[in-house]
This record gives sequence, structure tokens and C-alpha cells, in this order.
Amino acid sequence: MSITRSADKAAARAKPALLAPAIGIAAATAIAAPVAFLAMFSGFQDYDDEGYMLIVLREYARGGRLYDEVYSQYGPAYHQAVSTLFRLLSLDFTHEHGRAVVLVLWLAVAAVCATLTYRLTRNVVITACTQIVVLLALVPLRDEPLHPGGPLALLVAGAVLAGSFVTVPGWCGPAAGAIVGILLGTAVLTKINVGAFAAVSTVFALLGAMPRTPLYRTGRAIAAMVFLLVSPALLGPSAAHPDVRAYLAVMIASTLGIALAGMGRDGASSDARPAMAALGVAFLGSLSLSGAWELWRGTSWLGLLDGIVLAPARHPVGFLEPPQLGPWAIPYAALWLTLALVAAFRGPGGSPASRVVAGLRGPTSVVIGVAIWLAAADGHWLNPLAIGPPAFWLALTGPSDAPGSVVGRHLLVATAALQTLHAFPVGGSQVAFGAFLGAPVGALLVSDGWRSTASALAAKRGWDQRRIRLAQTMLGATLMAGALGGVAITARRFIVEYVTGVPLGLPGAERIRVPVAQAALYHRLTNSLVQHCATFVSQPGFNSLYLFTRMEPPTRRNGTAWMLLFDDATQLGIVDRLTRMTGPICAVRRQRAARPWRTPLAQYIDEHFATIYSQDYFEFMLPRADGEPAGVPAQPSPPGARP
Repeated sequence: MSITRSADKAAARAKPALLAPAIGIAAATAIAAPVAFLAMFSGFQDYDDEGYMLIVLREYARGGRLYDEVYSQYGPAYHQAVSTLFRLLSLDFTHEHGRAVVLVLWLAVAAVCATLTYRLTRNVVITACTQIVVLLALVPLRDEPLHPGGPLALLVAGAVLAGSFVTVPGWCGPAAGAIVGILLGTAVLTKINVGAFAAVSTVFALLGAMPRTPLYRTGRAIAAMVFLLVSPALLGPSAAHPDVRAYLAVMIASTLGIALAGMGRDGASSDARPAMAALGVAFLGSLSLSGAWELWRGTSWLGLLDGIVLAPARHPVGFLEPPQLGPWAIPYAALWLTLALVAAFRGPGGSPASRVVAGLRGPTSVVIGVAIWLAAADGHWLNPLAIGPPAFWLALTGPSDAPGSVVGRHLLVATAALQTLHAFPVGGSQVAFGAFLGAPVGALLVSDGWRSTASALAAKRGWDQRRIRLAQTMLGATLMAGALGGVAITARRFIVEYVTGVPLGLPGAERIRVPVAQAALYHRLTNSLVQHCATFVSQPGFNSLYLFTRMEPPTRRNGTAWMLLFDDATQLGIVDRLTRMTGPICAVRRQRAARPWRTPLAQYIDEHFATIYSQDYFEFMLPRADGEPAGVPAQPSPPGARP
């Protein structure tokens, strides 16, 4: 009877403890949702990754054999999961439906990161701030709706959250391990590099919860070595590029600092072996089921191998636009690595080395945490890849009474560090997709810094609990005001875009608002294609036009920069299909940066189509008349003219 009453009392205490963060997360979601809606339903990027993903998913859902028939740069799990979601929700593959799905996913990633933050900090204000920072960090989702970066963010954040429960006694640990395994397997078969980074960091962190036996010590040493070698293995072959060299130096300093900070970490009080076993089984099972499903659908073994492994390995050869970290990135990383060495090999408590380490506590941790938040939310002033990872190790040295899971803290820090490699070989939106986990790490630093500062103040004369609570309230109010200010600035930007834009008004994108000139351009191209063409080819791929015109593409091999992505054999196959098609075929060429391409399909477009009109940087082209010479220059015409 007494045991039952004790359990009831514990449950009663847990309800109000969980109510506050739930209300905080719900309130932050309510604040963020209108901003996310305005962002998601205004604007359209001409490089059109959005149309590419929609066409690929549509052709896959129609039964196209992935890789052998349907071209894609991403793994089978992405297509399986997203196409299944669209089918379950009875959604068509349109721009509006795609953006609605990404809007919900965007808010979900922020909520998962907030839940993780509360588990590790038990601070509602810091949790709400983190949720807002993650939302602002993932604004690039609006530019590339349905890009795998969004689903990957949810998978990786979910794996870290579930991983923080693997040492909970009873059935919870193995269940959490199985969830982590499924999420990691899905991530690997969505984008193999990102999934592999998450898998390496997970094994590295979770092995710290194993018994201190020779076997597991050896396993931890191997896992630490792999963790340290990921960056050189990935970036080393391209280190001749100066930006890659800086990137590599920062990543080596970051991962080494984390390994040093974790050397003396005590093992978890609960054995994680059952959870690790469940994780391994679930991971291998998810890989096997996903691969078997594609083989059953008709994809060949060679096609599956090329789509999952070989094609991504070739990607850095064709595309290498690494992020620029700035001239101060290497000295900054070297400073933090030096401090990590001091912390790892410090002397007795009263030594100068220990005093240096102690000086990093308190206000310094708060400042670094806030700087990481600022960099994640707006990378224009502070580069999130440069400012955050070198200091991540500091989150592993928090106060001994810091709340949350020790394993979860180590898992978050290790995963956040390796995920920043998502920005290689091409930066752009991948910087945000790789850096968003820095927000929960920054939350740990802010929380730890405040706890250390409060402890130091409590030991000083004249600082009673009332004054400490007042200072804590002021800090929380300042942090929340800064987060809400960031939301207000972002909201103002998207309100202006939404209000000054006009509805695009094209099939499947009726309510997406764009600038007037852009709407006029797309309407003109769409009308020209509908009036004069049975289908068309575009250079580079502008696949949204297939959806706007409701035309079928000539083949199921559709990409964006196909001049770089498709080999000669693939392009010759598309040319052969075009030459055998009946009905008028047109071309649309986007020439923002004039560059002559000598690939087979590019030459076919240049030799067999003549420019009828150009508007902005688009050319509408019809087949050349017999005997008409190639190289006829584009003829500009007023926006309202018809071909």
C-alpha cells in the first residue's frame, strides 16, 4: 500500500513538472507557426530544387524504378517515406501540398529540439529560446521545400532525443535503442553521408555507457579513432582548396576537443548493452527492409549500389563549393583546442591550469552559448560552422549536478559536431541543415554557465537567494526578449514579401506569393509552352514547369544541373527519346551565367532549337526550321509579348 502511495505521489509531482515545458513548447510553436507560414508560402527560387524533388517523388509514386528509371541524388528511404506520407494524406505532388508538409516538419524539428533541451537542462525559458532559434536556423527550408535536409533534421534530432533514454532501466532503454536504430538506418538511406555521421557519433557516445571491461575499452578507443578520422577522410582529398583546409582544421580541433573532454567521463549508472543490441538489430533491419523493397519494385542491385553509395561518392568531384569560414576561424579553433588540452591535463585544484579552466565557467559559458544561438539563427554576422563546433566540448564539462542524461549530453555534442560536415562539398542551405543542432548545445552552455555563476555568487558575501533569483529572472527575460526580437525581425521580412507579392496562380501553386515580375515571367513561359508544345526540355532543369503546364517530361530522368549530374550516356538517351517523340517539342533555357556547355544534351538544344524570345534570364525556344543555322541570338521582347 505504501509503495502504491509513493508511486502516486511521484506521478503527481511529475505532472506539473511536465506541464510547464509542454505549455512553453506549445506557446513557442504558436508564436512561430504564423512566421513559418508566411515564409513557406512566399517566394520561389529559380534554381528550382523544389520542382526537381516534386517530379522525382511523383514519378517514384507512379511506380518508376528508382535509379534505373527515375533519377535521384538521394537514398531510397527518403522516397519511400515521403511518397507514403503523401499517399496516406491523399495529397497530390504539388507545390502547395509539398510546402504544407514541410511547414509541419519544420515546426516538428524545432519542437523535438526543444524537448531534448528541456530533458538536458530542465529550464523552460532556455527550452523556449532554443525552439525559436532552431526555427530561425531552418529558414532555408522555405527555399528548397522537400529537400531531404528537412526530413534528415527530424531524423537526427529524434535519434539524439531517443538516445538520451538508452540507459533508463527496464524496457525503456531497449525501446529507445530500437527507435534510434530505425531513425539512423532511415537517415543513412536518405543521405548516406549525413546518416553515417550520425551513426558514428552515436556509437562513439553510447559506448561510454558500457561496462569498464577490456573489450569495451577497446571498442571505445576504436570508436573515438573513427570519430576523429571522419573529418580528415571526408575533407582531406579536397584539402588543396583553401576553404576546405580551413574547414578541415576547424573540424579536427572540434572533434579532438570533444574526445579530450569525454576521456574522463564516468560511465552511466545503468548498463546500455541491451539498448545497443536493440539499436544494432533495428539499424540493420531498417537497412535490409528498405533495400529489399526497392529490389522488389524492380531496381537492380547495381542501380541500388550506385544510387546509395557510388553516386554520392562522386559528388565532390562535380560539385565543390565549400563554405567560407573566415580568416579568424583557424586561430579561434586553435584557442579552443588549447583550452581543451588544458582542461584534460590540468594539475591539482589550486594550479594555474585549474584556475584557467575554472575561468571558463559561468559568464564565459553563457556568452559562448548565446553566440552559438546567434550564429545558428542568423549566419550573416557569425558563421555557425566556425563559432560553434570548436567550443562544443565545453558542454561536456558542466557542473556535476547538471540535470538530464549524461549519455544524452555526450550524444548531442558529438552528433552536433559531425553534422556540421553536412555543408561539404556544397555550402548554401546545407550550412543550416548541418548547424541547427548547435542550438541545443548552446542551450547547455547557457544553462551550465548560469548554474556555475549562481554557485559562485552564492559563495560570495552579500548574495542571498533572493538576489540570485532576481538575477536569474533578469537573465531569462533578456534571453527571451532576444529570441522574440529575432522572431519579430524575421516576421517583418516575410510579411513584406507576402504583402508585396502576388499569388502565382499556376496549377498547384495558386496561393504561393511571388514578386509581380516573377509571376509574369512564369505565366508567360507556361502559356507559351501550353500553346506551342507537347512537351519540352529545359537547361538546367526547371521541372516546376512540368507541373505548371501539366505536361509529362520526356523521360523519368530529370534533375537540376544535369549538365554536371548526367553522364554522356544518360544525356544521349534523353536525346534519343526526344528525336523519336511525336508532336512539337520546345526548350526553355536559363542563362543567368552565360557558360557554353558541350555535353550531348546541351549541344542538342543549342543546335536544334532557336530562341523565340528572352525575358529576364530565360529563353523560350522552338525547333529550328530546316536549314536554319545554329547560334541565332536571343531576341529580347517586352514582357507582355507572345511568341
